[in-house]
Amino acid sequence: MDPFAIKREYGDRLVLGGTIGCQSTMAFGTPDEVRETVRRHIEGLGQGGGFFLSPANSVLPETPCENVLAFFQAADEYGWYSTV
Repeated sequence: MDPFAIKREYGDRLVLGGTIGCQSTMAFGTPDEVRETVRRHIEGLGQGGGFFLSPANSVLPETPCENVLAFFQAADEYGWYSTV
């Protein structure tokens, strides 16, 4: 599913969460890809409410620690807490 299309169509009637892929970006992306995905999701989904930033499900054991750290650093860097 495309969370950006869902936000455009239903954003005033639902809350999106868990849009960062655990079996893709978090587990197999680079830290830079994780940061970029978090940035895009904050900027594209976080405005106007109806979004909480989180991985799509449980973080898998094969997820590099660097990617978990990149997730939290990007959330802080891109001001997620200030858009809530």
